Amino acid sequence: LENSETLKGMAHITGGGFFDNIPRILPDSCDVLIENGSWEIPAIFRFIQQKGNIADREMFRVFNMGIGMVLVVSAENVQKVQALLPKPCPVIGTIQSGDKQVKLHG
Repeated sequence: LENSETLKGMAHITGGGFFDNIPRILPDSCDVLIENGSWEIPAIFRFIQQKGNIADREMFRVFNMGIGMVLVVSAENVQKVQALLPKPCPVIGTIQSGDKQVKLHG
């Protein structure tokens, strides 16, 4: 990457899923809106959800749902960063004003 302004944050989605890991990299005045359906969730997670009768929010709290790493970049740098990655990388959400919350949409 050309400079430190291109990549604004990274979160490894481990235990604690989206709700524990992403807020660690958010400024106090920002939320992240995750667009459910913006990537293909691996079948194993849907199997676990169905067999366990687990709500979406709980699935995203416990598991990574197929997203192992989240990169935060400005909209103008998305294509530049995607071109540097070895595999296709979906845009799964947006940053908005808020108070360090992860919100699921869709």
